[in-house]
Amino acid sequence: MMNINKIKKLTKLIIRFISAMTINPHDLPLGYEKYKRLSIGDLVKWTELSDNWKDKSQKIGIISELYVEHRGRREVAIAKIHEITNSRTNLALLGKPKEVLVMNLEILSKVATKDDEISI
Repeated sequence: MMNINKIKKLTKLIIRFISAMTINPHDLPLGYEKYKRLSIGDLVKWTELSDNWKDKSQKIGIISELYVEHRGRREVAIAKIHEITNSRTNLALLGKPKEVLVMNLEILSKVATKDDEISI
């Protein structure tokens, strides 16, 4: 049978564990600092792992959408990006949009905006 002191210690341990698992609602989304610097139309690059998880490839694309989404136990900044792919007939085709964590992006070129019109 457990004595009172052991029960109190176990209760404190459980409370500390539960409080460590909960995220403060005032915490910023993952990748928020980079999210603030990005704009729709920016040219960015990121690295993707291949299906075998061994090889890496550099990707380049244009941001078409920026948003914050709840994933798991926290808010995460996401960018929807149209990857620029090579083709025999056209050197810069825009591929299907991909969702990429904002924290994985590196800005190559900022988009210039004037009166809500985008010019690259």
